[in-house]
Amino acid sequence: MKIKIPQLLGWVFLYFIYRDILGPINQTRSISKVFHSLVESNHGICLELSSLGIEMLAAVISYLILYFTIPSKKYLLSIVLFSAMFIGLSLLRYGLEEILIFHVFGKGNYWGDFSSLFYLIDNSFFTSAYAMIGCIYFFFNYALYNERKNQNLIIENKKSELSFLKSQINPHFLFNSLNNLYSLIYHKSEIALAYTSKLSNLIRYSLYESNEKIILDKELDYINDFIDLEKMRLDYK
Repeated sequence: MKIKIPQLLGWVFLYFIYRDILGPINQTRSISKVFHSLVESNHGICLELSSLGIEMLAAVISYLILYFTIPSKKYLLSIVLFSAMFIGLSLLRYGLEEILIFHVFGKGNYWGDFSSLFYLIDNSFFTSAYAMIGCIYFFFNYALYNERKNQNLIIENKKSELSFLKSQINPHFLFNSLNNLYSLIYHKSEIALAYTSKLSNLIRYSLYESNEKIILDKELDYINDFIDLEKMRLDYK
């Protein structure tokens, strides 16, 4: 299964537009007011860009964690990596917004005093929605991949079965036998029915019985039918 990051980022951006732009527009019923609040200051723009970057990372990292752990059934590792991701992204956001942006503009994203635990929980809560997008995107593509894989496996099995069936009967012998049968029927030979019965038994044996363990008597019957067909075809002992 190929890694598909660009499509995932597209879905993340659409959700970001829906939540951070269309959502406020629906609440305030004013496009101009929301647009003005987004671009009224460089501080607000930087916070929005920081938020979008963190949320895209959350989706991509979640997708990659599942990509490298779920197929190999490393579920415990997946849980550990998700926990590390939420902690790491919270630290990254803190560095961008509460240190870098605060240093440039004199204010960050959070006001007043707040504990480290509150910051971690609050950021993890908002980041989890985008992490969920990455997870849903992975499982959707993983399901499609498994479906295609199963279909290809079925096709390969059918090809193998066909090759096996072809190998069970010598085409040259079969065509000669059918031509001989046609000649017997055309000349209304009395042995046409017996020839047809023996040929039918031989084909049935080759297709449905020869790949299993069989008793020796059946094997001898098959050989005798084969010899009888050759006698009829060649018209001499």
